[in-house]
Amino acid sequence: MEYGYARCSTTVDRQDVNRQKMELKKLGIKESNIFWEYESGAKTDRKELNRLFEVVKQGDTIATTEVSRLTRSTKHLLMTHIVEASIQINQEDRGSVKTELQKKYNLDNKVKLTKYFVQISVVLESFIKADTLYKADILSLMGCNEYSFWEIVTDTRNWYSHMWKENEGDRTKKLKSGDEMAIYFEILYCAVRLYLTQKILKVDIKNDYIKEYLYVLHDWIVKVNSLEKNFKSNTYKNNESVKLLKKKLQEIMR
Repeated sequence: MEYGYARCSTTVDRQDVNRQKMELKKLGIKESNIFWEYESGAKTDRKELNRLFEVVKQGDTIATTEVSRLTRSTKHLLMTHIVEASIQINQEDRGSVKTELQKKYNLDNKVKLTKYFVQISVVLESFIKADTLYKADILSLMGCNEYSFWEIVTDTRNWYSHMWKENEGDRTKKLKSGDEMAIYFEILYCAVRLYLTQKILKVDIKNDYIKEYLYVLHDWIVKVNSLEKNFKSNTYKNNESVKLLKKKLQEIMR
């Protein structure tokens, strides 16, 4: 199914939003499938955009006249859709997941668990279990547990427009640097691949493959952050052995 999204910041631009709708119709999108509204692009919690995300299913297409109509930040777009494009949970099932999360983490009923937070918890479940089972220590390297990891990703997604702003009164757990963002993207990529492979495609992957995959991710984070940690993967260990051998050969040849 094809859907369209049109947005303008204020009602003053009413003519512009009509132009967007006309362009979307020219692309063959039915008027009934076009969601439009007057909201700031910096605002993540938009009524019609949320309605659109409730409707679309895996394999559907969302068209817009400009990327900026959906979001003002490509980081936000990627952080949002790397998870939302992987899973669809109906409202009833989301309620069940929320209840389980509240019990598991002893959360007050007043704690608001958003749709995106619920999706994160489901998509990352396979990754969290594998990280614990094989002692890959990936979340430990990032200085967080599974709940705080979900919070970080969710807050980054929700507050992307203020990502680079230092504010003592801002208690959100959003990422604050490009290096952190790159690492979290890699972790999400790994987690989504595990989820799609195991839960959607139902592929039985050998445990050794999963362990090595996670260990490579662990070692990459160690290297990127220049941490004083031992490598876990055969891949990185072999690379280090080759480097050491080359160094010794060079010394001999001198």
